[in-house]
Amino acid sequence: MVHTDIFFCGIKHSGKSTLGRLVSRRVGLSWRDADNLVKALLPPGDTIRSFYRREGAGAFQNKEVKAVGGFLSSPHPQTIVSMGGGACDNAPLMEAISQKGLTVYLSVPEETLYGRVVRDGIPPFLDATRPRESFHTLYLRRDALYGKLCSLVVHLPDTPDVEDSVRYLEKILQGARNGAQHIRH
Repeated sequence: MVHTDIFFCGIKHSGKSTLGRLVSRRVGLSWRDADNLVKALLPPGDTIRSFYRREGAGAFQNKEVKAVGGFLSSPHPQTIVSMGGGACDNAPLMEAISQKGLTVYLSVPEETLYGRVVRDGIPPFLDATRPRESFHTLYLRRDALYGKLCSLVVHLPDTPDVEDSVRYLEKILQGARNGAQHIRH
């Protein structure tokens, strides 16, 4: 099966946007960030974080489905789309992207992600009194969901050079674009 689009999925700070942008350049595809698609539907000056706090998770998930669905239904070149970290919690969104292309879970070890997430302080989605424990719970749930929902799971190499990850992903995606599905790397 030839896939029209490729969707990079993963837990917050797994490299979806950075790797999506860099890999798309190397393989000659367009790139879009799902968060930017959602932002385009918000009132001027509004942010995703403020919309989420004000309207709640359900309203945000509806915006995600509308934004990504609108993009997918419009004419566009083959594209790598970097999804938001919580896409796995949005069943209609995951179903829509699974039908339109290759879903790729960028798997990164929990300890590595935790370090990235708290580097600039404890984010609001973690319990400030128990950030490590709340991240552990979130990680376990989302790791299981992405592993189940995505057609390709890529365990990214632990390397300080992002170009190593880009080359690794490029090689794996080349194989996946040639027909391999439901594989783990």
